[in-house]
Amino acid sequence: MSERQKRFYEEHPEEKIKLSEVSRRAWGQKEAKSIKKALSKFLKRQVTDEELSNVFSQNQEMKTKMQAFWNKNKWAKDKFSKLMKKSWERQKELDEMGLIYEPFYTANLIPKKMQEKIGRIMAPNNKNFANIPTSLIPDIRELTDNPNLVTPAGSIEMKETGKIIDDYFDANPNEQDILADTLDMGFAIAIKELAEEKVKNMDKYPAFAEMTVYWQDTAVQKWKQHTPTGIDELTKIYSTLMNICVANNDLASAKKIDKSVESAYDLVVNENPKVKDLTMLNVVSALVQMGIVERNIFFK
Repeated sequence: MSERQKRFYEEHPEEKIKLSEVSRRAWGQKEAKSIKKALSKFLKRQVTDEELSNVFSQNQEMKTKMQAFWNKNKWAKDKFSKLMKKSWERQKELDEMGLIYEPFYTANLIPKKMQEKIGRIMAPNNKNFANIPTSLIPDIRELTDNPNLVTPAGSIEMKETGKIIDDYFDANPNEQDILADTLDMGFAIAIKELAEEKVKNMDKYPAFAEMTVYWQDTAVQKWKQHTPTGIDELTKIYSTLMNICVANNDLASAKKIDKSVESAYDLVVNENPKVKDLTMLNVVSALVQMGIVERNIFFK
């Protein structure tokens, strides 16, 4: 790195972070394994992604050895250049989303089958139709302290998709009810399955306890009072559950929520209108039996 480049990065710390992130992503690719293997052999010691990623923390000896390695192994240099190019392209996409780091998890509020249905009706010629933030679905990043952790699913090349989704729900208000029932039931299914799995693996789901308390205080209370939970409130519940997962570094629970929402959509679409109440009753009863939900949930 030239003195001019060093000055630039010292004057622009955000670019310094970005370069380290690009480098980290490149070294983390599967295609980089052969390079790291050759480099370890060249240095006669095992190298780590961490020391390779942060070029600013490398001492002069390491920089000299790296240069010697690149000079001696043109194949590795060419291969890594391609990985860096690919990583910079990804960084450009993140820049457009207002992010520096890769998201912790790409949340997927609208079930995939519903997305496909909307795409077929509203954008039949758009093969890349995807779910992105809309006025109906608040940007989850607004509800978390760290904007880089959770972001709604979507393709940044398809920014017009948000309007398509809004138009679809405006023209088909009953679909909002289907989505609301899907989310409500999906959360219940997720909590029950997480409770059953947590018995086998106590450490795998660190967000479970906090998620369950929040779910009881919101969705379960509405169900107990026979009050429908609206789509706005359910999107907030979804966002909060995801952010609890983020705060506890619990990727498994985040994935479980989305998987359960996908399953719930099939039940809502294919079964009778009573399926949601029956599912909620079965879930809450099971959680009472497990001692996770208090028994007085059934009493006013």
